[in-house]
Amino acid sequence: MAKKIKIVVKLAIMAGSANPAPPVGTALGPHGIKIM
Repeated sequence: MAKKIKIVVKLAIMAGSANPAPPVGTALGPHGIKIM
């Protein structure tokens, strides 16, 4: 059974800066999205 979508998070991130540090981690963490 497929899971339903809870939230849509859109991020505009510069190339090479997608890591768990802020602002990416702080945007995804409260919604329970696993980073690694």
